[in-house]
Amino acid sequence: MTREFLDAQLGRLIPLKGMPHNSDGYWDALNDIEGEVIEQAMTQALKSRVFFPTPAEVRMDCDQVAPRRLDGDTVYLPRQAPDAFTATIRNPFTGVEHPVTVGLVWEDECMHCRDTGWTERFCGGPESRRDPRECGRFGNRVCQYPHTYVIACLCIPTNKTIQRRREAARKYAQEPAKR
Repeated sequence: MTREFLDAQLGRLIPLKGMPHNSDGYWDALNDIEGEVIEQAMTQALKSRVFFPTPAEVRMDCDQVAPRRLDGDTVYLPRQAPDAFTATIRNPFTGVEHPVTVGLVWEDECMHCRDTGWTERFCGGPESRRDPRECGRFGNRVCQYPHTYVIACLCIPTNKTIQRRREAARKYAQEPAKR
């Protein structure tokens, strides 16, 4: 990617509020990203932003639009269950037969969220034996109807599966520096 190409792509964002006067900082922060990814990220920014994005926000947009490239270390296959069997499925159009293993088991690291990062909870409404205000939906008032809701699971900082997914999805953006 050249400096002129980046300037042209940043120029597409003129309709957004708060455009900077020069793009020197943008070039320093974004010159390692491929041109087609920058172009797609600028299209994403035009569709989703009101204010001109910072270089860190542009890198986040690049992560959203870039094709996912998983390394060999980040692809995990399920183990085969003891009662698994192989079935053959015939394509009716071509006649080619495809073997399919039935009975694969995915092992979750967290039984509460099943490695999604979200734990489902139930608020029983006014008939609940527990405090019906536990979900916080109506502040201090009692919920009128039973419902389910989700909270962030406590396993997120230590769950290796969630961390692998986050690392695989992040190529351009970086975690903020901790003080």
